[in-house]
Amino acid sequence: MSISKRVLLAAVFMTLALGRPAHADSPAIPEPEAQTSRAVPFPKREVRLWQMGLMRADRLQHATFSLSAGLMLGLTSEEPVAAVSGALAFGIAKELWDARDGRFDALDLVADALGAAGAYATTVTLTR
Repeated sequence: MSISKRVLLAAVFMTLALGRPAHADSPAIPEPEAQTSRAVPFPKREVRLWQMGLMRADRLQHATFSLSAGLMLGLTSEEPVAAVSGALAFGIAKELWDARDGRFDALDLVADALGAAGAYATTVTLTR
């Protein structure tokens, strides 16, 4: 592996290692404004996207873990297929584990697939 690829690989791993984990109590979700009535209002669109969309903290964790695990497998084996299949295997195993308690979430698998696709693309780029 060339020096430039090794430097890029080190930069990717440092970025992943130094990144802050997303938490449910992240300040990215704005505090609800004071209400005059006792009825609970429906959250604003921006809040709903953070709570239920693909950008939800849990789904970002799925995507980044799949990306990291896939990169680890793909770059050590220099096989892009190992990157995507290993990352998806972790994601599927995690969701099957969650299904025991009735917490299976198909969108978590979508986030895992996005991370696996990123690992595939990065592995192809770095191992050429």
